[in-house]
Amino acid sequence: MSAAITVSSGPEGSITRDSVYKLFFQCTYSGSQDVQVEAEVYTVAPPLPVVEQGPFNLELVIATDPSYGSYYVDADYPVTKTLRDPVAVEVHIMNRTDPNLVLTLGDCWVTPGPSATSQPQWSLLVNGCPYTGDNYLTSLVTVDSTSGLAYPSHYKRFVFEMFAFVDPAARQALAEKIFIFCVAAACYPSATDPCTQSCPARRSGRAADKLAQIALSRKNVLLHSGPVVIEVNQVQSSRLKQEAPLLSGYLVLVAAAAIFLVVIILAVLAMRRPNWQKVNRNM
Repeated sequence: MSAAITVSSGPEGSITRDSVYKLFFQCTYSGSQDVQVEAEVYTVAPPLPVVEQGPFNLELVIATDPSYGSYYVDADYPVTKTLRDPVAVEVHIMNRTDPNLVLTLGDCWVTPGPSATSQPQWSLLVNGCPYTGDNYLTSLVTVDSTSGLAYPSHYKRFVFEMFAFVDPAARQALAEKIFIFCVAAACYPSATDPCTQSCPARRSGRAADKLAQIALSRKNVLLHSGPVVIEVNQVQSSRLKQEAPLLSGYLVLVAAAAIFLVVIILAVLAMRRPNWQKVNRNM
């Protein structure tokens, strides 16, 4: 068996950079009949992804519904939602093909302004777990091989119900934009950091401290969404609901006062009636 050489021809000659290769082999067998020889060629497995320094990008997006079938684009913002509408959030690693890479979430919260330190604030996730101080717990969405994604470990998803910040003095809903912020990191599983996040119903103080220490040891990145607007008529409706008890209280007081005045007038007329009858008899 020999391998042909590659020849390059020019206007004034020809060259090659290949050496002549010949392989001689011999097969022996016992018998007088021809035997068919079968050969199989096994391809070499592709090399593992190369890990190297370079730009690392994460993205926070909002899906149009909790099925995560489509997403809002830049032109769609500000996104309009009504109160208690589900808001489906996704954080993912961009342009990476390393299957060992795992995305983790730390804290996620909402502010009324584009700054992460804007006040007031409301927590959605704490150390990657739903904030337990909310009556409507944030729901974590499982992303695994059934999601149809090439690298499920590069994604994190959660859903919360739309809310409005409230003025603590007037106790009225504020018609403001809200912004979603998340602290995220990517890590490689190791003996000290398995890159897993478990959220038990009740977590002991020691376990919470350990999770916080692990989260701090990772290189975190701060992400935020575009503005989400609360529908105006929903805010007005919320204000009317808050003002309704006050209005009904005022109506009750006015009605009681009117009844009281009518009773007094009737009592005065009843006391004066005998005197009128006495005067009429004398006449």
